Amino acid sequence: MHHAISWLDHSVRSVDTRAPYDAQMTSPAARSPFLSRWLIRSPLGQALFVFLIALAVTEALVAGVAQSITRQDRIMFEAEIDRTIDAINERVTVTTNLIRGTAGLFAASGEVTIEEFNRYVEALRLTERYPGILGIGFAQWIEPRQVATLEAVMRAGGRPDFRVWPVAPREVYTSITHLEPYNARNAAAVGFDMWTEPTRRFAMMQSLNTRDAVATGRVTLMQEIDPDKQAGFLIYLPVFKRDREARMQMVGFAYAPLRADDLLRGVRGRGEPGIDYTVYDGEQPEPAAVLRNTMPDEQGREPWFTADRRLEVNGRVWTLRFSSRPSLEALSQRDIVPWLALAAFAASLILARLSWIQAQARLHAESATLAQRKAAVHLNRERAWLGATLTSIGDGVIAIDEAGHVRWMNPVAEHLTGWTRDDAVGQPREAVVDLLPADVDGGPTAMLRGRDGTVRPIVHTASPIRDGEREDETTGAVIVMHDASEQHRIEAELREADRHKDEFLAMLAHELRNPLAPIGTAAALLQRGDLDPDRMRGTIGVIARQLGHLTTLVDDLLDVSRVSRGLVTLDAAPLDLRGAVDAAIEQVRELVQQRDHALSVEIADAPLPVHGDRIRLTQVIANLLNNAAKYTPAGGRIDLRAWLEDACVHAQVRDNGIGIEPALLPHVFDLFTQGTRGLDRAQGGLGIGLSLVRTIVQLHGGRVRADSTGPGSGSTFEMTLPAIDAERLQTEPTAQDEALAAEALDVVVVDDNEDAAQMTALLLEAYGHRVRTYGDAEAALADPDAAVDAYVLDIGLPGLNGYELAQRLRADPRTASATLFALSGYGQRHDIDASRAAGFAKHFTKPVDPQRLVDALARVPARMR
Repeated sequence: MHHAISWLDHSVRSVDTRAPYDAQMTSPAARSPFLSRWLIRSPLGQALFVFLIALAVTEALVAGVAQSITRQDRIMFEAEIDRTIDAINERVTVTTNLIRGTAGLFAASGEVTIEEFNRYVEALRLTERYPGILGIGFAQWIEPRQVATLEAVMRAGGRPDFRVWPVAPREVYTSITHLEPYNARNAAAVGFDMWTEPTRRFAMMQSLNTRDAVATGRVTLMQEIDPDKQAGFLIYLPVFKRDREARMQMVGFAYAPLRADDLLRGVRGRGEPGIDYTVYDGEQPEPAAVLRNTMPDEQGREPWFTADRRLEVNGRVWTLRFSSRPSLEALSQRDIVPWLALAAFAASLILARLSWIQAQARLHAESATLAQRKAAVHLNRERAWLGATLTSIGDGVIAIDEAGHVRWMNPVAEHLTGWTRDDAVGQPREAVVDLLPADVDGGPTAMLRGRDGTVRPIVHTASPIRDGEREDETTGAVIVMHDASEQHRIEAELREADRHKDEFLAMLAHELRNPLAPIGTAAALLQRGDLDPDRMRGTIGVIARQLGHLTTLVDDLLDVSRVSRGLVTLDAAPLDLRGAVDAAIEQVRELVQQRDHALSVEIADAPLPVHGDRIRLTQVIANLLNNAAKYTPAGGRIDLRAWLEDACVHAQVRDNGIGIEPALLPHVFDLFTQGTRGLDRAQGGLGIGLSLVRTIVQLHGGRVRADSTGPGSGSTFEMTLPAIDAERLQTEPTAQDEALAAEALDVVVVDDNEDAAQMTALLLEAYGHRVRTYGDAEAALADPDAAVDAYVLDIGLPGLNGYELAQRLRADPRTASATLFALSGYGQRHDIDASRAAGFAKHFTKPVDPQRLVDALARVPARMR
């Protein structure tokens, strides 16, 4: 705002509306550097400026055309690649289908003779139809004891020179028994055991595992008997047939040896090819892995386009590297780009010439219109200032003429009335500004009814417009109005919030008085001192129960405070939710029994592993059970289930109680939300339990939902938490690990609250410990007996606080080994961390659970006397 006002002030001072126009143009604020003035005022400068702009624009268009041509060329290149890959795929697929047919022949026939297989392959006409396929063959699967028999059978069947080779002994043989056409090349491979060669064996094993066709890596075929050898590969397909017991039995492999150059020759189509390519076996384009290369060795020529592709060939990956050829590049329209650039330059020159002519004419016209411009400047600026001011203010402004008709209105007035300025001008004021009396005392001065019938509260004023020459006459009026809807809403919300506050305070006072009344009565009875032991125990039980109720109310209020400030933290660790469920059941068992409810518990036998805060999760489940017990009439039924499903742990509480009204159901987890209550407030509570449930569950990364079909139909609350790996759960300590210390301890309690210190001492003495109490740190440090096993220190001590006292005790060799416990009314995460940093073994939040304090002391080792 300060910067805006400074700019406005500078603008007003820099423009003297009373000065001549020439003085304004030549003032220091209007001066510009020489080059800028020359470009703006000189015809030659303007022409140069137009030339540069036009040249930049036209050259940008030329660059766009060039990019478009490059994209079209790339599309042609990619299309050639796709056609080539499709052709390679087709040839491999055809070869695979031939192998599948061969496999079917051997699987269906009992025995396939050499003559039968020869006729089968001759009918395929491999040489004419399928270049690159050297033959179709079959390798029989035999055991070592069958080698001699196989050789004898093959020699008798027409292969007198047949032998299984290599001859080295091995566990299994896969010798080539059938390979047609039987020519000089294929004769060199007959009898060869392909299992003995690692590359072939790897593909055969893959084919056997997948029972599908599998290609080998790059190999040199046994058929390469000439000096000019081609790279090759083989495709295998296992052959099975059923024996007499209908079991599948491995009999061998149908296969085809392929010469890569012959197989892939011609895949680029007829005519002049547009691309060259190199096929590599494997995912890396290495020279030793080349299967076929069509790229010429042209020194100094760089192709326009290159690309790499991956192709899966029967379980084997080929890498294909493509580059464009001159025949494809010749189809490009790149040659027109230089001509387009030249045309763009010429067009820029023409535009610059036209601009120069126009600038010359403008200079002559400026001298004729200068006088008119000087007269209009002041008026236009005044109108601009007024219009901008009235348009930008946040109030609606309407101008009325002396006849009562609308002359002008700003956008805010258009919004408030629902009239546009064009429609409103000329209309009577009563039609556009339809004011109704306010219906709320102390509210807006009037209610405005819009054009669409909408009524809203407004605050408005009206001021007359006086005639400049005759002050007693008015020429119209200005109406200024402000939308008071937001103010009205805020006031209503404040009144509603104040009502909620009063209701909550009344409810809080009621809930606090309920436990205080029996506590006061019990205290009066105990002060008389004439109670028998049974009545005394009953009276003490009343105090304990009501104190627990008070503690729960205070804890809930503190939790609400932490929630509202975003200070709720978790002491999260891997845990089994079943333990939290058991603890929650124990907490509400007495309430359930008092109201004579039937509690059904169904918990999974397996662990329910989650990452969470055990105390907080126990609080969630106890709140849900407590809610069900309170809002279910006596003698009702409560079902508690916990199970693991879909990587989530679920806990569900269902009752047959009073149910939830449909209007309340969406807000049941909101703070201070409760259903209809009678004057007796039989259910009690502050309406904050379910809000805490939702917050705690969300902090655990989970969700909670409520279901009810209406009043009298009961309610269901279900919590869902993300599950973790059950192996992360730590083994629970055994009873032996948690056994209480057999020896009493020397304990010092330091608390400036004398009653609290005395009660803590009485508690610990009841468990056999020797206890001394002090009211401040100085008295504790002056204790002559330094033989202390444990200190229970209040953090908020006068003088030296608990943290400082702990540091003194740690610094004294006599007390350095003692175990320290902290007592504090603050129990947030940073309070616990501060206690741990000060050397405390454990941090207890007041009021302290006596059993937790006793259990903590039970784990403190006694000093060696």
